[in-house]
Amino acid sequence: PSATNPMDFSTMRVRLRRGEYSSPLQLADDFVLLCRNALVFNPSATNPYRVAAKSLHGRGQAVLQAQFGLHLDGAAAPAAAPAAASEPAAAGPAEEPSPEEAPEEGPEEGPPPSPGAGARSDGVLSSA
Repeated sequence: PSATNPMDFSTMRVRLRRGEYSSPLQLADDFVLLCRNALVFNPSATNPYRVAAKSLHGRGQAVLQAQFGLHLDGAAAPAAAPAAASEPAAAGPAEEPSPEEAPEEGPEEGPPPSPGAGARSDGVLSSA
């Protein structure tokens, strides 16, 4: 598998520092993309990186819900301001399956995740 839209925490941090996110929804879209890419590159249900990506997705959803009233599917929660709900989502995340829809099992062969796909070259999800 390949990530047509790679994403990692480092890129997200740069975008935050540069003020490139005009809404929390854009940040959420990049976070979802990062998680989805990790799931695509780690299709086996028992792969520890896949397990970590699912956990990260769940924790991220809790934070975004608490802070901004967002669900990671890009839709604003009912309590969120109407402006946040009406903003268009970035094109990238809509092209990938949701973490729940991503394949659970598949071939273990293939290239390891690249640093730009939410993982370090050693396959560990990056947090920097």
